[in-house]
Amino acid sequence: MTYNWRELLYPAEWGFRFIIVAQLVALISFFSGTDYVLFYYLMWSGCTVCFLLQLRIAILFIQGRIPATWLSNA
Repeated sequence: MTYNWRELLYPAEWGFRFIIVAQLVALISFFSGTDYVLFYYLMWSGCTVCFLLQLRIAILFIQGRIPATWLSNA
Protein backbone atom coordinates (compact mmCIF):
# COMPACT_ATOMS: atom_id res chain seq x y z
CA MET A 1 0.00 0.00 0.00
CA THR A 2 1.36 3.38 -0.97
CA TYR A 3 0.40 6.72 0.52
CA ASN A 4 0.05 10.17 -0.97
CA TRP A 5 1.17 13.38 0.73
CA ARG A 6 -2.32 14.15 2.07
CA GLU A 7 -2.54 10.84 3.93
CA LEU A 8 0.90 11.36 5.43
CA LEU A 9 -0.09 14.78 6.81
CA TYR A 10 -3.40 13.60 8.29
CA PRO A 11 -2.27 13.78 11.97
CA ALA A 12 -1.01 17.34 11.45
CA GLU A 13 -4.42 18.28 10.07
CA TRP A 14 -6.13 16.97 13.20
CA GLY A 15 -3.56 18.71 15.39
CA PHE A 16 -4.42 21.99 13.71
CA ARG A 17 -8.10 21.34 14.40
CA PHE A 18 -7.35 20.65 18.07
CA ILE A 19 -5.46 23.95 18.31
CA ILE A 20 -8.39 25.87 16.82
CA VAL A 21 -10.86 24.26 19.22
CA ALA A 22 -8.54 24.91 22.17
CA GLN A 23 -8.32 28.59 21.27
CA LEU A 24 -12.09 28.79 20.89
CA VAL A 25 -12.51 27.20 24.32
CA ALA A 26 -10.08 29.73 25.80
CA LEU A 27 -12.02 32.57 24.18
CA ILE A 28 -15.37 31.26 25.44
CA SER A 29 -13.92 30.71 28.90
CA PHE A 30 -12.59 34.28 28.96
CA PHE A 31 -15.92 35.88 28.05
CA SER A 32 -18.18 33.61 30.10
CA GLY A 33 -18.32 33.14 33.84
CA THR A 34 -17.61 29.42 33.71
CA ASP A 35 -14.20 27.84 33.48
CA TYR A 36 -13.35 25.21 30.84
CA VAL A 37 -9.75 24.51 31.82
CA LEU A 38 -10.06 20.73 31.66
CA PHE A 39 -11.46 20.83 28.13
CA TYR A 40 -8.76 23.33 27.10
CA TYR A 41 -5.97 21.07 28.33
CA LEU A 42 -7.66 18.04 26.79
CA MET A 43 -7.54 19.75 23.39
CA TRP A 44 -3.87 20.64 23.82
CA SER A 45 -3.05 17.08 24.85
CA GLY A 46 -4.85 15.87 21.71
CA CYS A 47 -2.69 18.25 19.70
CA THR A 48 0.41 16.85 21.39
CA VAL A 49 -0.59 13.29 20.51
CA CYS A 50 -1.15 14.32 16.89
CA PHE A 51 2.26 15.99 16.82
CA LEU A 52 3.91 12.82 18.14
CA LEU A 53 2.08 10.70 15.56
CA GLN A 54 3.18 13.09 12.81
CA LEU A 55 6.75 12.89 14.05
CA ARG A 56 6.60 9.08 14.00
CA ILE A 57 5.21 9.09 10.44
CA ALA A 58 7.96 11.46 9.33
CA ILE A 59 10.66 9.27 10.85
CA LEU A 60 9.23 6.11 9.28
CA PHE A 61 8.98 7.89 5.92
CA ILE A 62 12.60 9.02 6.10
CA GLN A 63 13.68 5.49 6.97
CA GLY A 64 11.80 4.20 3.93
CA ARG A 65 9.28 2.07 5.78
CA ILE A 66 6.31 4.04 4.42
CA PRO A 67 6.11 3.98 0.61
CA ALA A 68 4.74 7.06 -1.15
CA THR A 69 3.12 7.25 -4.59
CA TRP A 70 4.88 10.41 -5.76
CA LEU A 71 8.30 8.78 -5.26
CA SER A 72 7.68 5.56 -7.19
CA ASN A 73 9.01 5.17 -10.72
CA ALA A 74 6.34 2.68 -11.79
